[in-house]
Amino acid sequence: KSGDHWECCDQLEEFRVSIRTALNLSQPKMTDQEIQDMSRAVFKQLGRLRKLKILDLSDDSNNPGWPLQFTESMGLVSLSSLTELEILVLQGDQNMTPSDVKLMLEHWKSLKGIDGGMMAAQHYGRDCTLATMFNKRGIKTPRSIYPDEYLSNFGKVSWDEDRVC
Repeated sequence: KSGDHWECCDQLEEFRVSIRTALNLSQPKMTDQEIQDMSRAVFKQLGRLRKLKILDLSDDSNNPGWPLQFTESMGLVSLSSLTELEILVLQGDQNMTPSDVKLMLEHWKSLKGIDGGMMAAQHYGRDCTLATMFNKRGIKTPRSIYPDEYLSNFGKVSWDEDRVC
């Protein structure tokens, strides 16, 4: 039933799942409100997994649809309870802002790394603002600076995590 608590998962420490806004191409396109509602419901459920140390949302299957967006407007605040989270693996481009990163840093004190294509997704430029925010706290951001589209269009980017932009 929608909204039910995942009782079997109260002690879960590692969770890997692929979440997209569309399951297949035959589904009708979701409205922005439907995507926001779905995202908030998913974040609410994930936020109940309070013992989670690793949240892996990577997806190697190239499923259609858009990845779950880690932004306040989509319900990121529901993940504030994941105080033991150490590793977050994201799928696809993220539209994060400094405000979203501040929320993560405020609540996820155990965070050691974020992996995925999120840091320059909006502008495909050398804007390391978000990576810098994480790196200054000692949080690694491998494969998070440039999304795959940037790399395929402009070639390999040299990134040394000890040298923040």
